[in-house]
Amino acid sequence: MAYTTLYDGSNSGSQVGQNLGHITNQFLQSESLNQACLRDLRTTDPHHDKDRIQNTNGGLLKDSYCWVLDNEEFQRWRDNQDNCLLWIRGDPGKGKTMLLCGIIDELTRSFGDTANISFFFCQATDVRINKATAVLRGLIYSLVKKQPFLLSYVKSQYDHAGKALFEDINAWNALSRIFTDILKDATLPSTYLIIDALDECTTGLPSLLDLITQVSSTYPQIKWIVSSRNWPDIEERLDTTHTAPISLELNEASVSGAVSKFFQHRVHGLAKIKKYSDETRDTICRHLSSNSQGTFLWVALVCQDLDRTSRRHALKKLEAFPPGLNALYGRMIDQVRNSEDAESCKRILAIMSIVYRPIAFDELVSLVELPDDLSSDSEALSEIIAICGSFLTVREDTIIFVHQSAKEFLLRETRTGVFPGASYDKTVRVWDPATGQCASILEGHSGPVSSIAWSQDGSRLASASDDKTVRIWDPATGQCALILEGHSGPDPATGQCASILEGHSGSVNSIAWSQDGSRLASASYDNKVKIWDPATGQCALTLEGHSGPVNSIAWSQDGSRLASASYDNKVKIWDPATGQCALTLPISSPDFVQFDRVNFNHLHTSIGTFDIGFTGTVTSTPHCSTLPNQYGYGLNDNYSWITYNGTNLLWLPAEYRPTQSSRFAISATTLAIGCSSGRIIFLTLTDQSPIPGL
Repeated sequence: MAYTTLYDGSNSGSQVGQNLGHITNQFLQSESLNQACLRDLRTTDPHHDKDRIQNTNGGLLKDSYCWVLDNEEFQRWRDNQDNCLLWIRGDPGKGKTMLLCGIIDELTRSFGDTANISFFFCQATDVRINKATAVLRGLIYSLVKKQPFLLSYVKSQYDHAGKALFEDINAWNALSRIFTDILKDATLPSTYLIIDALDECTTGLPSLLDLITQVSSTYPQIKWIVSSRNWPDIEERLDTTHTAPISLELNEASVSGAVSKFFQHRVHGLAKIKKYSDETRDTICRHLSSNSQGTFLWVALVCQDLDRTSRRHALKKLEAFPPGLNALYGRMIDQVRNSEDAESCKRILAIMSIVYRPIAFDELVSLVELPDDLSSDSEALSEIIAICGSFLTVREDTIIFVHQSAKEFLLRETRTGVFPGASYDKTVRVWDPATGQCASILEGHSGPVSSIAWSQDGSRLASASDDKTVRIWDPATGQCALILEGHSGPDPATGQCASILEGHSGSVNSIAWSQDGSRLASASYDNKVKIWDPATGQCALTLEGHSGPVNSIAWSQDGSRLASASYDNKVKIWDPATGQCALTLPISSPDFVQFDRVNFNHLHTSIGTFDIGFTGTVTSTPHCSTLPNQYGYGLNDNYSWITYNGTNLLWLPAEYRPTQSSRFAISATTLAIGCSSGRIIFLTLTDQSPIPGL
């Protein structure tokens, strides 16, 4: 009996041990599978992204965001069950991302562990976090980390599909089902979902917007905050009946106050480091207050440049910063082009503008043709990146853009010279159109050639360059007849420079002859337009009034008017006899201006034709808060509508609109558009009014 008892005990112990071992193995195996699922789900940890963003921007200043906590729309969203979607909208550089960082911190402080706060930061320049599927993966990842039991909703699908569940062609459908199942869970505590920069979600944005609208209307207990630029297609897809919008432009006073707190904080920090006098510190603050236009990014870029400037040159440097982001970027690219390392900087900026994702230093060296001393010297390469500091920054040996708008500027503004063109070799080539052969090469410019223009009789050719000069050539001999400096060249007949016109302090972007050939106008990055006497090379008039680089100019056929387009989002009409501005038109990012050859009151611009109704003598300088009558076919100011005589005619889905790096052309019966998809579409237009009564 004792033997039997001993045997039974041993058998029981053995069986228990086996069972415990089996259970332990199953538990460990299950834990391993859970970890694998969570690891495959993760594309990024949004908490790490938040820390990176705050560090890149010099830390989060409470005074720069606390205004929103007292905003009526924010409080209505926070306290009212009917307003479950808050949309914070504003132009680039207005501080939307840091505002959301502040809101996340405030919600975390208020609710602690009693609520789920899941967030995601979209970034167009990073392929990991610029897709709608990445947004859902990030939100689900954060929810599961906070509430591990929610992983079961992911795991039930993951066990069959593995990592392909999150990446294959059906990933969006699978993820959106998992996401909505999680939100339906009855045990889910109060949940706040926050997505920053919807406009930087470059793949799948319409689907993401539809999901947000659907969930916010179906599950009112889920609170949403999203931010984006003022894009009509985002507005159209968000259900406004359930949305509480906060427009940063409509809250200008609050935003300007926050920007003021921000630059005071930054300038006081600079004053300690640079040992500014109280007078210098106060002068800098006054300048930032007058010119920031409520834009955090503008202030940050200016302060960054001041940080690299010696104390004794700070005020002189300060005066060189124009108001407005585009104008500031124009000024910064001018500094790049005038540096001793201009060619290396341009190559780096060009590569950074087209790569699929941010790149590391060692990757940059393999992608960009650089001098040998740079390729092997990481410290020297860092100095080159610093010259590009208003566009690029370095975080943990990875090079990134300071802001999406910086990349957009480089892609949009072809005159920056970042991307090589036909004139990048600093020459002008004259071609025989009958044979396609190059008839002559005009050499003399020391920088890339940005613009050329023939006189009406074909006897003279003018060229404008980054070297700040305009050259007038004899095309028969190829000699430079004149160099116009101040902005300041060979004769297209002889190849010799007939004149070099000097006087501009910045690169010359555009030139135009008057119809009779007696005057030549030039437009520059120095924000000025100059009118020259091409016979003598003397500057007759300097037209000042733009607050940003001037990128296009045009004479009317009778020579009584001169139009200029600028990065400051304005088109100006000038009286070239007196130098006075007759009219200022608000046109967003105008690419070109051209007067109609028949009707001198019709001005063609990058968004269409306008009847400016100029009457002659200038007695004042009117500024139009709205555009004058638009004539014929065109586009509205944000490119979302084809218009006829200024009236919206045909709405363009986002994928059919001209992107900021594309162009479009309008004739009497045809509209050609370069789309964001890479396609070019041609629309045939009727030559009669498509709208009754117009």
